[in-house]
Amino acid sequence: MFNKSFLPNARFEFVIMSDSHYMLDPGGASLEFENRRKQSARREVALRMAAALEPQFVVHNGDMVQEYPDNVERFYKSMDESLEQVRACGIEPYYVAGNHDIGDKPDPTAPASHVSREVLDWYHQRFGKSWYSFDQGDCHFVVLNSQIMNGMLPDVTEQEAWIEKDLAEHAKKRIFILLHMPPYLFDETEPSMGYYDNLANPARTWLLDLVRVYKVEMLVAGHVHFAFFDHLAETRYAVLASPVFARPGFSCLFAGSAPRQR
Repeated sequence: MFNKSFLPNARFEFVIMSDSHYMLDPGGASLEFENRRKQSARREVALRMAAALEPQFVVHNGDMVQEYPDNVERFYKSMDESLEQVRACGIEPYYVAGNHDIGDKPDPTAPASHVSREVLDWYHQRFGKSWYSFDQGDCHFVVLNSQIMNGMLPDVTEQEAWIEKDLAEHAKKRIFILLHMPPYLFDETEPSMGYYDNLANPARTWLLDLVRVYKVEMLVAGHVHFAFFDHLAETRYAVLASPVFARPGFSCLFAGSAPRQR
């Protein structure tokens, strides 16, 4: 599928995709945009393209499914079908927890419930710990759970203590940090309460301070379904687009006119 002969030799190659949003068959139900019916088919194409690249590993950076955990029966059904599709495409990703996977950030204006003890325990049983790290060559990859940050669960402080220790122990490696919720989109000082698309303080400042102290090579987020890029001192900061649909609130940022079907 891909001709990589023109690319320079690399130590290794990896793929990060975000917000693939497997959706249960909507049947005859009306949808916001009719082309959303093709959402799961587009997801399969993206997964097969990732597999065709034959990378050393793949990371899914949050939001495996369209359903929220609030709708228990549909959520678990969609997650089962989602994982079946991933396996059928021949990849075994590292997973990052997103808001559609475990719940929204602690903001009363968010469209879904915040992360509960029950859902987080289920996620840890199904996928393993939602914060962890792994090495590939001289690179150290750190996966964080952005959805619990600023919350009241004891896991919040457990994760904070863990990453501070983990970064200190791997300070000599090239460090990559992966999380679902962007710390910010346009400016580090932008507001967060009432804003669906960024990480609130104090977690935002805490995380960005760590990024600077340890001279993290790259910080990667998702969630907004649109690509952003910035530099934080020596760190490259990327927010990933979705391979299946653009959120209506961001389609206005395209160079051309907004499409009729997002």
